Amino acid sequence: MTRRYTLPILSVAILVAGLGVPTGTATATGSSPAGDPATIPRNLTYTAGNAVVRLDWEAPEAGEGSGPAAGDYELISYVVYRLKQATGEPERVGSTIPGHTEFLDFSVENGRDYTYEVRALYDNKVLSGASGRVTATPEVSYLVIRLTLDQATALVNGDEATLDAPAQLVGDSTMVPLRFVGSSLGAGIQYDAGPRQITATLGSRVVRLWIGKREAEIDGEKVTIAAAPAVINDRTMVPVRFISEAFGALVAYDGATKRITVTMDDADTTFEAAALLTPGTPVKAALNGSNDVDMFKIPTGPGETYVVRTYDLATDCDTVLAVVNADGVRWYSDDLPVDSLGSEVQVYEYGFDQYVYVRVQSADPGGANPAGNYTIVAEKRLGADTRTGPTLQVNGEPITSAIESASDSKFFFFKALQGNVYRITATNLEVPEGQPRADVAIFLYSFAHGGWLTAGYRPALEGSGVQELLWECPYTWDYGLSIESTTGRPGAFSVKVETVTGLDEGPYETRPDRDGWLRWLTNDETEDWFFFRATAGTTYHIQTYDLGPFTDTEVAVFSARTGGQLLAYDDDARGCGEGSQLAWQAPSSSTYYVRVNRSTNNEYWNIGAYTFSITTTGPEYDSYDLHYATELAVDGSGATGSLLEYDIDWFSFEASRGVTYTVATSG
Repeated sequence: MTRRYTLPILSVAILVAGLGVPTGTATATGSSPAGDPATIPRNLTYTAGNAVVRLDWEAPEAGEGSGPAAGDYELISYVVYRLKQATGEPERVGSTIPGHTEFLDFSVENGRDYTYEVRALYDNKVLSGASGRVTATPEVSYLVIRLTLDQATALVNGDEATLDAPAQLVGDSTMVPLRFVGSSLGAGIQYDAGPRQITATLGSRVVRLWIGKREAEIDGEKVTIAAAPAVINDRTMVPVRFISEAFGALVAYDGATKRITVTMDDADTTFEAAALLTPGTPVKAALNGSNDVDMFKIPTGPGETYVVRTYDLATDCDTVLAVVNADGVRWYSDDLPVDSLGSEVQVYEYGFDQYVYVRVQSADPGGANPAGNYTIVAEKRLGADTRTGPTLQVNGEPITSAIESASDSKFFFFKALQGNVYRITATNLEVPEGQPRADVAIFLYSFAHGGWLTAGYRPALEGSGVQELLWECPYTWDYGLSIESTTGRPGAFSVKVETVTGLDEGPYETRPDRDGWLRWLTNDETEDWFFFRATAGTTYHIQTYDLGPFTDTEVAVFSARTGGQLLAYDDDARGCGEGSQLAWQAPSSSTYYVRVNRSTNNEYWNIGAYTFSITTTGPEYDSYDLHYATELAVDGSGATGSLLEYDIDWFSFEASRGVTYTVATSG
């Protein structure tokens, strides 16, 4: 068995077509801004599932390398739009990178119509025309398993599945392979060879059976079953009616066709049936099939904030969380990995008492076997009202506090003046022996200007336990700092804010393949200048990656800072977010200058943090997008890269189970 890994090894949800539910297609219309229909994504189709819509399309006729009439610009991404139901205007709901022509929209409600279109985004923000539109209506679906006596195939929601052994009639009972019916329902199966005991778990329901015995247990209560489990031709067979009904499914038998139908009603997908989550108390649950949806509710009060997590217990189960209100309106969703699989989402504070609903569903709807058990828990954040906290005096004494749990955060205020540069420092403090130190991150907020502005994750000095954020204030206002743990470890920290004077305004010397910069765009007029010494004929990859939610940079190469000739320019590039990257060959050995400023093609986004680098070995966008990891051939010649400040390089290789591999670096 072989699988593809990226180091570090992460779990990836594989998207599988064909949900066995409503589908449709569309014909492309319109043309690109450059006047070339060949740049438009083609053949958009949809599959409507249970609280999810899947979209698939084909690459533009011109391919993914460039759009010929768009000035040979490189394809950056596909952008998915959904029409607003009130106005009919297209609204961006997501995007995918080149090579990924599918999109799952979990932010939908069952029973409502949603209309979509897809466009291709090329370098320098050239947007293609729209694909044809499709309209999808997600609906509640139920798990339906159909078996036929003496046949080794079955239908699970219309998709054919192969059984280890055919369903058999033993006496008056229909016996089926235990693992097939258990996994189809989403149950976890364990076998203890000593007492020949079978334990099947589905959510909080635990069923125990014994080979050769007509005694069984359901949640510890003894029951008598019609037929004892048996081993037939090396396969463990169980009575299908008992095991299915024990987990809440309905079983019907048609004597004329010898067909057995098992139906699992998805009753817990409604608000009325939502299970209550008590803060701090884990709840065991299960997805019964690939299209199942579970609903939970959390009672919230004014100023309360919760973190909700799922931990996926089954091998093939990968959950997605979505937060909705009592009217079914989706607020936000997330598929953030916790450990290997699972998700995490924050339920933010509200100004009144109400129930907030959390929806759990599979990240792989319609997949081969994404059902299974999971645990869900809601944790109230300590210091839950995130807009209250002590005030930091600029240039005053630091304030000491502590991260007390994995979901804890501490909030602070400070007054900043327009044009001043501030250094915000959070320091991990020594704690009593045997207790870990808090790995902290700094989040900077402006509630008057759109929420969080930027974040600091990286240590200012390696091994120092210090986290630092250098920031120039664009407006005089009260700003907020949230200090959180990056790894979930508790511990003490101190935080302080101080002004910085005499800040070097550049230009900043940048040594290719060595130096990396973390900089900040303050306003529309901000320009950062860098210079480097180039060798004639060498190709340089000059790149920014935008870290802030409102950052959008562009880069330009000049022969001189003042009065120099413009030699190269880029706005947006693959793998850089809203950042930019260009490959430029030096015409002569000389010193060249690079200007970084806000995108002149984007009137909305202009401030925030970004990184800057120059390399000769290749672009550095693999730091933030694992899709661009460099592929390594096992026992091959390896790969060459440049490791800069603020840099992470990713590589992938194909591994076989049971084989030991050595990964080494040199240089």
